[in-house]
Amino acid sequence: MATGIISSPNTACQPYAFASIGALPFAAAAAVDAAAGYARSGNMDTAVLAVEHARLYRARCPGYPLLRDVDTSAIPELTAREREIARLAAAGLSNVEIASRIVVSVRTVETHLSNAYSKLGRSGRAGLVAVFEPARVDPAGCRECL
Repeated sequence: MATGIISSPNTACQPYAFASIGALPFAAAAAVDAAAGYARSGNMDTAVLAVEHARLYRARCPGYPLLRDVDTSAIPELTAREREIARLAAAGLSNVEIASRIVVSVRTVETHLSNAYSKLGRSGRAGLVAVFEPARVDPAGCRECL
């Protein structure tokens, strides 16, 4: 478990702690650990959020072998389209701009965003920024640091 390296009273803060020192593979592993814990406790929206953070940290260190792989199949994931649209929304694009960019209707964008908000336990674009751009969020001001 990667969490023994960083001393934090809140396991949910450990991925941020690792990321803040540039240890992204450890951040990914800690986020997966947090996701598994949230899933065991039935807190699926936070588990989904932790999995998305793990995915983000892994993407920033391609080719680096994970310290260990954890089965997250029981945790609902965003679809590729939900993730794409949520990232665009987090980047500040309006629903109309997103629809135009990926060539779908505005209603389709709204539906995918609604699904993403529900799965992530977030509401509004500010909540998406915390998921897809965690470096822009101060973990000290975040309830769960995720």
